[in-house]
Amino acid sequence: MLEIKKRKLARSSTFKVGLVEIQDEVRRAKKKSEITRWSLRESFDKHGGRCVFCGMGLLCHGDGPDSAHFSFYIPLKNGGSPGADNLVLVCQTHKKTYRPNQILMTKILDVNTIPDLIVQLVEAVKEVGSTAENGILAKQERIKILKRELNFALEDLALTMRYKVVGLWRPQEFVVIEEGVNTFAEQILEPKAGELKQTFQQIVTTGKYKIIR
Repeated sequence: MLEIKKRKLARSSTFKVGLVEIQDEVRRAKKKSEITRWSLRESFDKHGGRCVFCGMGLLCHGDGPDSAHFSFYIPLKNGGSPGADNLVLVCQTHKKTYRPNQILMTKILDVNTIPDLIVQLVEAVKEVGSTAENGILAKQERIKILKRELNFALEDLALTMRYKVVGLWRPQEFVVIEEGVNTFAEQILEPKAGELKQTFQQIVTTGKYKIIR
C-alpha cells in the first residue's frame, strides 16, 4: 500500500516539472541521464523532504517558496555526474541562487559524509589523468569543491567532537593548517609518512581544526 502511495506521489506536478528542469539541464550540458520521476521521488525521501541548504520543509505540489525542486550538487559544468546519486533537494530560492561553493546543512549518506567526500576526492583526482585536455578544467574545479567540502566537514566534526583517543599520544608541536598547502584534503592526495595521522590525531585530541585562509 505504501509503495502504491509513493508511486502516485511520484506522478505529482512537482516531480513532472522537476524532471523537465533536470532533463533540460542535462541536455544543455550535452550529457545523458537516466533520471526519472521515480528518481526524484527517491531523492525527496532520501533528504527527508527538506531543502539541503536551509532545512525548509518542502511540498510535493504547488509552486510556492516551499515547493520542492532538485539540483545537481556538483554542477554538471564542474564535472558533476548526471546521475541520481548527484541529486539534492532544494527549495525554490536555492534552486535559483545555488552556487557550487555552498555547503550542505546536513550530512547525507552516499552524498557528503566524510568517507563519501574522501572517496569522491580520490576518484576525481584519478579521473583527471584519464580526461581529455578540454575537460580537465571542469575536473579540477570539481576537485577544488570537494576539498572545500571535506575541510568544512572536518571543521564541523571538530566543533562537535565526541571522539576521544585512548593512549599517551600528545602532539610534540601543533601543526599550522593552511588552505591549499597542508589541509587534511591536501594530505590525502599527497600523503607523506606520518603527516596525515599527525593531523587527524591533532584534530581529535584538541577538538579543533582551524585553517588559515
